[in-house]
Amino acid sequence: MKTTFILADTDEKTEAIAALAKTIWNQHFTPIIGKEQVDYMVKKFQSYPALKNQIDHDGYEYYQICIGNTLAGYTGIHQEDGALFLSKLYIHEDFRGQHLATEAFAFLVSLCKERGLKKIWLTCNKYNDN
Repeated sequence: MKTTFILADTDEKTEAIAALAKTIWNQHFTPIIGKEQVDYMVKKFQSYPALKNQIDHDGYEYYQICIGNTLAGYTGIHQEDGALFLSKLYIHEDFRGQHLATEAFAFLVSLCKERGLKKIWLTCNKYNDN
């Protein structure tokens, strides 16, 4: 099936990303940082109100990563200082190992080329070995 990247330009799309974020964070990060910290991080950075605020006030863009009609992951980006900050890139565990992150990077590189940006940068939890 074809992978598509869909801009979260409606509340419904943003809500779907927030629901997926909660699932992914609880599954993947609870063993790394614990349930209490996961709950805090989801509420502060991955919940619908947090994502909506980032989109409306901070210039972030979110994209659904879909395989066919199924939401498999998401990415969040912010353009700053001639570069693209990759704030978030998460894939549901059922879709890991299918090269979606590689496809996401190719998508982001093409966005950079369209926008005349020279680099992509990101941060990562130091214990997230994957």
